[in-house]
Amino acid sequence: MDMYEHRLKNFGFNTLVIDSHDIEQIIKGFENTDSFKGKPTAILAKNFKGKGLAEIEDQENWQGKYLAAKAESAIKKY
Repeated sequence: MDMYEHRLKNFGFNTLVIDSHDIEQIIKGFENTDSFKGKPTAILAKNFKGKGLAEIEDQENWQGKYLAAKAESAIKKY
């Protein structure tokens, strides 16, 4: 994430790094963009694939696969 933030700053952007699994940070991120003037603002959202399912959280090769009942409880949690 640091690499992307550094690149955007070099292109003249203001940057905000947030946890995309935290709704409060998402809301504050959008609200805080008003405090930056004169430059575009980029919100960089950190996230983990499969958040809430320990066996697949941030693991490769799980993107788009059918998870059946295992995922149901995690989805309802969020």
